[in-house]
Amino acid sequence: MSKDFGSNGLRAGVFISPFNPTIMDAAKLTGIFAWISSYTDIAWSTILEDTTWLTNYIAENNKRLAQQYNSVVKFLDKHKIPFIKGGAGFFIWIDLRQWVGSVEEDARLFEKMIKNGIYVATSVAFFGETYGWYRVSYSLPSKVLDLALDRLAKCLE
Repeated sequence: MSKDFGSNGLRAGVFISPFNPTIMDAAKLTGIFAWISSYTDIAWSTILEDTTWLTNYIAENNKRLAQQYNSVVKFLDKHKIPFIKGGAGFFIWIDLRQWVGSVEEDARLFEKMIKNGIYVATSVAFFGETYGWYRVSYSLPSKVLDLALDRLAKCLE
């Protein structure tokens, strides 16, 4: 839930498996070691019980994420950067293999991005099988996202 609500530190999750008693028994045995704090419990209960606020939050969040996604797609199309279309989430995978021809060049491009003030996670960070793929997070304010995309373009020149 922390990612869905932009609330790092208030980590909580839900485990639902009504048709698998073996999994539920195992979760009950180990769940005692994964309790959340009382403060986190109160915060999430308050948020999730306020259905009016929750409905409005989800609608606004979806609208903003769609705007930012479309902004990134427009940038990628303009710069002829291949990507995998997203269906949900906070990031999009882009294919920069035309700028890098080896694992070593991929590492150099990543270092260049860092030196130019942007962090774009490589597929290596996610145990990807192919170099040249990067994960661009777009759940950022427009001003920050636009700056990051400008810096990415300069790195690829």
